[in-house]
Amino acid sequence: MVTALSETTLLPEKRALLTQLQQKSPGAYKYVTDINAKRWMDSAWLEDETLPPRYGFRNSNISESANNMFQDARNGNWLDAIDGILIKMSLRITKSQSEYEGKDGVVDNILGLATKRWENCVGCRVYASGNDGETYSVYQKLGGESEEEALLKVRPVDCVCNCGKWQAIGVPCVHGMAYFRHQMKWRLEDVLDQAVDEYYKYRTQRELYRRNFVPVWRHLLEPDMMTLPPDGAARRMPGRPKTVRLRKTSRYAHEPEKSPTICSHCHQPGHNVRTCIRREAVKKRNAANGAGTTSHSVL
Repeated sequence: MVTALSETTLLPEKRALLTQLQQKSPGAYKYVTDINAKRWMDSAWLEDETLPPRYGFRNSNISESANNMFQDARNGNWLDAIDGILIKMSLRITKSQSEYEGKDGVVDNILGLATKRWENCVGCRVYASGNDGETYSVYQKLGGESEEEALLKVRPVDCVCNCGKWQAIGVPCVHGMAYFRHQMKWRLEDVLDQAVDEYYKYRTQRELYRRNFVPVWRHLLEPDMMTLPPDGAARRMPGRPKTVRLRKTSRYAHEPEKSPTICSHCHQPGHNVRTCIRREAVKKRNAANGAGTTSHSVL
């Protein structure tokens, strides 16, 4: 149960396992809960309250995009597949280098998202809450004919909001935009320059694609030769090996009388007819007398 508790990445499963452990052994429950969860639980990072509810969840779009990108590369052998993947990635990086060259500021899709959030924060009201000067309450009208408002907390110093959208992608949410617009009196350009994560700046994109792959052309390196079958002399022949096998020592070597093996020649335990000493002695005696070999029944 403790192993399953350390490997699970689902909070509901973690809570269920802890409940079962507490019911079975309160002492063990106290022991494991006293240990810092970040040291042994894979689900510990999900306990961070600054993360949005579905942070870290990934869908199949990533794999589908990769499969579509490398679809033609899997039609040949594995060397051709690797070459195809490298060539596609090299062309993709080259295209991105030319696309981001000479541009500054925030990338286009994030610029559109930030602009939309900036426009939607006009009707919000911002008030300082607490004595630390770092937490603010934002009242947002829900819209429609209702006068009901939603209250959310933002901590601009940590880029955190209760809605979870700010910390999810690193772009201020509507409530963060309301803080910068009404409390800090910033312009949208100031927010884009100072509050949007550096990952969404064109300079970061240029640095990301600054280096490119250099595909190695295999036909320039590989020798021009045909693939031949292995040499017949080195090929393993069918059937049992003809060489003498090294047999392991019997477990009854020191107590032959307890061995279940009975010799068909001398009828003594501990050996068989192939290793019978008496048989070899009879063979030598008969050979000396010129009588030839004997049957198993003759001593």
